[in-house]
Amino acid sequence: MNRKQFSVMLVSAIVLLFCSQAESAISLRAGMAAPLGESKNLAKTGWTAEVLADVRPLPVSAFTVVVVFNTSHLAQRKYDFTVAGETHTQKSQMTFTGGGIGLRVMPPTPVFKPFGELLGRVSSVQQDFRDNADKASVESKTKLGYEINAGLRYGVSPGVDLELGGGYTAFSKTKLKHKDTVMEIAPRGWQVFLGVALTIGL
Repeated sequence: MNRKQFSVMLVSAIVLLFCSQAESAISLRAGMAAPLGESKNLAKTGWTAEVLADVRPLPVSAFTVVVVFNTSHLAQRKYDFTVAGETHTQKSQMTFTGGGIGLRVMPPTPVFKPFGELLGRVSSVQQDFRDNADKASVESKTKLGYEINAGLRYGVSPGVDLELGGGYTAFSKTKLKHKDTVMEIAPRGWQVFLGVALTIGL
């Protein structure tokens, strides 16, 4: 983990800790993440983990401001190509680590609670790249993006809800390596997750 990525994680964790102590709820999520578009050339389906904390309830109870910390790892993709009769092998994997803030919409129903979320994101987009000569490099860029989630909560006991949902994430264009060339792509992907939401301090 490089210094820039660690800094993003540290700031996000401090904000989440402050918010979780001061306000009403925290959600823990884990699931599967998969790349879309050109990102599929650089990595395969991997995992994602996310923590969300309520910042404060808005005057309308169906709306809540949330802060998020997320880390996702897309698994290594291996690909071969031939140049002048010589076969080259390259490997690439991607990691996203960062935080953000956004709005959750969730009707105040007692048991089944559908929700939707729109979040602005700041993330370290890191590509771990290796060629057949065993030369490795790491490309890491801090990028802005957004995340859209939707799902359903089910209340299992007072203060404890289970979550099932999915979402879409996209970031601004960044330069990454592919087949000995530098290509500019806008990383994007989808995710599905299971989670638990804990009400605190109420």
